[in-house]
Amino acid sequence: MKSYIAGLLLLCGVVQANAQLHYNMDTNCRRAYQEILNLKFKSAATLLASEAALDPSNLLVPYLKHYMLFLENVISGNKALFDKSAPAHTELMDLVASGPKNSPWHLYCRAQMSLQWALVRIREGNYASAALDFNRAYRLLTENNVKYPGFMPNQTGLALMQILIGSIPENYQWVTRLFSLKGAVNEGISRLQQVSSTTDDIFLQQESLFLLTFTTFNLGDNEMHTRFLESILKSPSVETLVVQSPLLIYASVVFAMHNGQNDRAIDLLLERPQGSDYYPFHYLDYLTGVAKLNRLDQDATVWFLRYLLNYEGEAFIKSAYQRLAWAAMIEGDDEKFSGYMARVKLRGNTQLESDQRAQQQAVSGLVPNTRLLTATLLFDGGYYARAMSELKKIQPEEIHIEREKIEFTYRKARIYHEWGNPGKAIPAYQLTLDQGQKYPWYFAANSALNLGLIFENQKKFAEAEKYYRRCLDLNYTEYKTSISQKAKAGLNRVRNSTKNN
Repeated sequence: MKSYIAGLLLLCGVVQANAQLHYNMDTNCRRAYQEILNLKFKSAATLLASEAALDPSNLLVPYLKHYMLFLENVISGNKALFDKSAPAHTELMDLVASGPKNSPWHLYCRAQMSLQWALVRIREGNYASAALDFNRAYRLLTENNVKYPGFMPNQTGLALMQILIGSIPENYQWVTRLFSLKGAVNEGISRLQQVSSTTDDIFLQQESLFLLTFTTFNLGDNEMHTRFLESILKSPSVETLVVQSPLLIYASVVFAMHNGQNDRAIDLLLERPQGSDYYPFHYLDYLTGVAKLNRLDQDATVWFLRYLLNYEGEAFIKSAYQRLAWAAMIEGDDEKFSGYMARVKLRGNTQLESDQRAQQQAVSGLVPNTRLLTATLLFDGGYYARAMSELKKIQPEEIHIEREKIEFTYRKARIYHEWGNPGKAIPAYQLTLDQGQKYPWYFAANSALNLGLIFENQKKFAEAEKYYRRCLDLNYTEYKTSISQKAKAGLNRVRNSTKNN
């Protein structure tokens, strides 16, 4: 085995005769790290080649090469690339594992590479292998934290693990029990906040900011978390980092859209850096289409078509066709609507919840109420006055099916809530919960979740816990994973708040 590792080291140009293997985050590696997070892989590869020539025994070179490999697989969605990358993943892992054990980078790099590949395996649907990688990453990060508690990069990795473990839905809790994993969303987000606001390393600031943005809008759902992140994103130094990185633009855009800042999201997307220097991130075209459709822009369809033409994976393909169909419906083109909905059934897969919903609509053959759909899109864009105006145009005789009746009440609740009127939102949510709890649709569950959020922010923790539990107890099929994940995270937060009071 030792001779095999030595051969790999020589083949990859990472070791010289009599050289001492080590981990050195020097200038070349720091710059390469930043370029990787900016998706400027060609530039990063040039810097790493220069570093390998200057310091062939620096094991941060294969670590950073693996980081690029990970991002290429996650962003491209290309199955052939994943198959091709698997041997390289193993070789790079072996290289890094052969390094000195007395460095804080040793366990950290191995943990990060395991976590990265767990996420790639999840993308490919290989959940069993991903669970093993995930467990390995958790053990290595925990051990490293005991050995080197002041090692800042480890805090970022450990924070992400805590957040992921603390938000695992009930149907995947067997993973945490099997491997005795422990985590808490609030604790993880607090770690990321500390790293992002105190580190002087640009690459670490970029990485922690990306993770903080992504986890805050997905799992934080806490006004303090949102305000903290907004204050960071508004600082001039961070704004400079964001506009240089498609990854940070992605995170900032989704955060903005989640918080009703759709115009800001569109501005970021249209001004993002592009060109041959950057690894293609086609999902940003999809997001541009979503944001523009939320504003009812007529050119939204162009962006979905660009995504469908260029993206090599399966994710959001069905959703893109569904949204093209919605755009056609709003324009009154029934023929195009039917044509795009037919394509939903032919392309893509149903691994993601957005694609599942698109497939369900296509199979059901149900045609949505145009005004209700328009109100929903405007709401998603944060255009609450326009959304409420659209709802008020709907006459009772226009709503023919039970789903639309429940959705009408639900949509009013959501508009009142995000418009800053919880007093009107609460009874509408409660009515939706009562009327929709026996159906497989997501309206009742998300109403329970939002009631929990309202009462949590009002510090009525007993009421919040009641509704989070109610959400987790409901039997439904739409968006179940993401809603359950948020409800579980909320339940953990209120439990901790109750203990601390």
